[in-house]
Amino acid sequence: MNSTINQLLEETLEQRNVSESESIQSDGNNTLTPLENLRGYFDSAIKPQFEKLESVRKRISRRRKLVSFGILVVIGIIILIVLTLGLLSGDIEAWLDENIFIVIGATLPTLMIFGVTTLFASRSIREPLDKYREVYKEIVVRPVFKMLNTNWNYDPKGTISMDAVKNSHIFGPIVDISCDDYMSGKIGKTDFECCDLVTYGKAYNEHNEEIKRESFRGFFLHADFNKKLNGTILVKPAEIVLIDGGSPRVKMENPEFDKKFEVHTNMHKVMDAVSGGISISQLIEAAKGMSSTENHTEARYVLTPRMMEAILNIEKSIGYRPVISFTENRVNFGFLTGKELFEANTNKPISFNDIEEIYNLFTLIEVVINEMDLNTRIWTKE
Repeated sequence: MNSTINQLLEETLEQRNVSESESIQSDGNNTLTPLENLRGYFDSAIKPQFEKLESVRKRISRRRKLVSFGILVVIGIIILIVLTLGLLSGDIEAWLDENIFIVIGATLPTLMIFGVTTLFASRSIREPLDKYREVYKEIVVRPVFKMLNTNWNYDPKGTISMDAVKNSHIFGPIVDISCDDYMSGKIGKTDFECCDLVTYGKAYNEHNEEIKRESFRGFFLHADFNKKLNGTILVKPAEIVLIDGGSPRVKMENPEFDKKFEVHTNMHKVMDAVSGGISISQLIEAAKGMSSTENHTEARYVLTPRMMEAILNIEKSIGYRPVISFTENRVNFGFLTGKELFEANTNKPISFNDIEEIYNLFTLIEVVINEMDLNTRIWTKE
């Protein structure tokens, strides 16, 4: 069964229609092609190929549901049967006392057999699912990306550097990352890198053994800010707690912005100090940077009224409230989506809505850089 599915997926990859994607390209000026320009490619190239793969998608979807819910369904059926027989007997407690060993004897083998079946189903869908996702990225994501902007780079298996993530100081202390769907390029004079990112922080289990725990899943973007800063400025949603209360926030002059976001300076030094287990005196020294008048002045200098409006507009345009940091000469964005991006949905047939979702994710880059006005070089790097 799997060999037939894999063969069909391989044939689809080999026969993918690239001529249509090559006929619709961006104008080469670092701006995105309009969404409607992609509809023709979807109708002529994407939709027909995925219609051939519809039976594959349904098989993968059924097996995934079996793995996810099969055991629960079986347990529910067993409980329902036991309750029904007990109620029909007129005295459920007496019936259970008389038949408890029969119930256990019938339940355990059933669960063992179904458990083995579920395990086999889980392993059997792994390869077809990975291949289906590969087909989706090669037939849908990569050509759409190429049509949107031929000057940008996209690598579905590409990764961003650990240093870029750590130096953003958005995620707190991290021990590991995983990422894919790496993109890079320029909009005007502003270079950027971004990816679908998962970060892991240090944690401890019930045996006090050190483990890594997921701390962020979403979209990460960092771009040139064209200004070298003395400190680090962190802009975070007001309801997201990155450190215990009482830390001095920078008071901004936009009431709406101040209600939705908190601005801090050099918070990462305190967070690193706390995670590093240093002394109280060292912690106090690290905290001084958060209340420094000089650093607060720099934060207000960077977060102009125009910049604060831009951050509010980004949230309204995208639907995700970002965590933003300004570090040295980079501006960094973390959009907590809680899900994998640019991935095939095996629960439903492909539609133009999938293209629109990809388009919106790519548009996010342009929205951020244009709204933040990063191409207006009002400062020079020192």
